[in-house]
Amino acid sequence: MGARVTVVDRDTAFLQECSGELDVLQADITDPGFQPGQFDLVHARLVLMHVHEREDLLPRMLSWLKPGGLLVLTDAVMLPGAQLLHPHYREAVTGHFRMMAEVIGSDLHFANRYPQAFAGLGLTATGTHAYQPVVGADHRFTEFVEGTLRQSRHFLLTNGMRPAALDEVLDYVRRPDTRERFFELRTAWGRKPLPSPQGQYPDHP
Repeated sequence: MGARVTVVDRDTAFLQECSGELDVLQADITDPGFQPGQFDLVHARLVLMHVHEREDLLPRMLSWLKPGGLLVLTDAVMLPGAQLLHPHYREAVTGHFRMMAEVIGSDLHFANRYPQAFAGLGLTATGTHAYQPVVGADHRFTEFVEGTLRQSRHFLLTNGMRPAALDEVLDYVRRPDTRERFFELRTAWGRKPLPSPQGQYPDHP
């Protein structure tokens, strides 16, 4: 049995070629008037960590689920600096995440709260999964990290990193024998409870 997928973004320019396969909706999920309906699955990947209204969005996202529907959230968690091996790489990565916090308002620790937040929302069948992609072992991820650090160049140099040190980091990232981590991807999931049968009270025998 087929399923329809609705994709939501404030800028749908890169989704137009998929419009025949997906229901593309241009909208801001932080808009209080955004009510997309109810779905069997609501999934946000690398979204809530970047929006200031992240606390208010959690219960609203629950309202977009049908009873029994699944909420899945994935966000990045910043790794302790001691887990990053190369000293200049450590300086660049921690500087990049400092930029995200100061300029964008990102919270690189928000996903740590998902298990407790899901419990507070009353979700059932909850679980979490952590994944740490490795720079050097994953070609596409390595390209992503290199591009990300290049885009952060102005902030890093303005905040004290030496140009030669950053160039060394970019060369280091491209080396085939490099094995570094950048962040941890944390995924949490849980189901919206089904309504209780009339006359039964789940909290009581």
